[in-house]
Amino acid sequence: MRNNVLICTAMAITCCSTALAQSSAKATVGAARAVIKKYAPKYTAPIMDELCDKFKKNPEVAVGIADAYLYNQRDTAMAHRYLNIALSINSKYSPAYLLGGEIEESAKDTAKAIGWYERGIHTDPAAPECYLAYAKLISMKDPAKSQRKIEELLTHNPDYPVNLELAKMYERIGDNMEADSEEQKEAYGKSIEFYGKCNLDYIPKAKLESFGIMLYANSKDYVKAIEVAKFGIKKYHPVNGSFNRLAMMANFNLQRWSDVVLFGEALLKSDSTKISLDDYWNLARAYRNTQKYDKAISVSRQLTGNDSISDEKKLPVYLLIAQCRKDMGDWASAKREYESYMQKKGELGTITAYDLSEYAGMYLEQSKELNGEEKLQAYKEADAIYKEMADKFPNNIDFALINRLVINSKIEQGDFDAGLAGPIAEQLISVMLAKAERNTTDNARLVTAYNYMANYYLRKKKSDIKMSKAYFQKVLDIDPNDENARKAVTILK
Repeated sequence: MRNNVLICTAMAITCCSTALAQSSAKATVGAARAVIKKYAPKYTAPIMDELCDKFKKNPEVAVGIADAYLYNQRDTAMAHRYLNIALSINSKYSPAYLLGGEIEESAKDTAKAIGWYERGIHTDPAAPECYLAYAKLISMKDPAKSQRKIEELLTHNPDYPVNLELAKMYERIGDNMEADSEEQKEAYGKSIEFYGKCNLDYIPKAKLESFGIMLYANSKDYVKAIEVAKFGIKKYHPVNGSFNRLAMMANFNLQRWSDVVLFGEALLKSDSTKISLDDYWNLARAYRNTQKYDKAISVSRQLTGNDSISDEKKLPVYLLIAQCRKDMGDWASAKREYESYMQKKGELGTITAYDLSEYAGMYLEQSKELNGEEKLQAYKEADAIYKEMADKFPNNIDFALINRLVINSKIEQGDFDAGLAGPIAEQLISVMLAKAERNTTDNARLVTAYNYMANYYLRKKKSDIKMSKAYFQKVLDIDPNDENARKAVTILK
């Protein structure tokens, strides 16, 4: 008991001396809150009563004490006690009604909370706090009514930023919806609508970031997202991480590669933002697309050397390095990188038709710089890869065959008796004709095969005019406007 008295006395001395020294209601509430947070209500109540007597004409202190009991001690009874003292001082003090609603919300009594907020609105129609608390309380169950409640404020306080509050309300609703649901998209869409009505200068930084992210992720309005990001960068800091990342991502989706590099490099200079693996990956791809191959490779090496990334997730990075070497014309390195990439994919059993196409494409690009036997050898390497694609990926056989047909036609160099492309053309025709439906691409491939066969029968040593004409006619059956086929059918007898 003696210890309790000592504690209470110490508290009284601390609290009262602080309050007296500061003289303002705000300082007094701060001192009271510190004591309430630390000690049990039975020790603090006598001191709080003294403070209320000292400020008996100012309800702010009593409301502050009530708030401290509610949020620092979770003691609704004591909160109500000092709330009543505040109302006895000034029954029209709006913050008291706001706190009354919060007390009832903490007790899960929505009806009583609404009652307090309504009385607060009636007491001071121009004060926004009770409108906003009321709207927030019902927003998940009735967003439309919540919106109307906030809009009521305009009648009494026409300068209040209602659009900003509505934007925040719908954003909060969206945050509490199931991810990627139609309901969430609708809520975020409403939030974007109201943010769009606000002057960007008056949107707080965190909410400006949210606005930009919703534009990017929800409405896919990348141009507007970039506008918001640029505003944020200018207002807050040239190397602001969040806004530079937003600008980089939005420009990436618009394939504005130079701007991706611009904002990506600014992001890397940020001293307060953790750079993600995706940031490096986006920047590496942008470097490649702006022909800054050395930088693309350098950034990519940071990813391939990162032990926190699985081997499987590193695969696209290895491919990018190979592509950069190809784009640079560094064929020895490109071949080595592609072979390494294909080996890694093979070990994981994840080789795709796209991988084979990329690999073959490297040889075809190289062939443009070669002559003679070296050029033919590059063609043969590419052909072998497309043959592998045709064998392993039936769904891509037509793509593989059309490429093999073109490549082998080049290898033949007009010597139709070599017999390289003919069997491929015939196989391609068979595959195309077996399709239940053909699209424009399918028909274009079929025309290519027919044209080859028409020229094959026309130009081989033992020509067959009848067969050649028949294939030219097949071309016309698909494309009546093919002038070369039309002339051939007319001339060939």
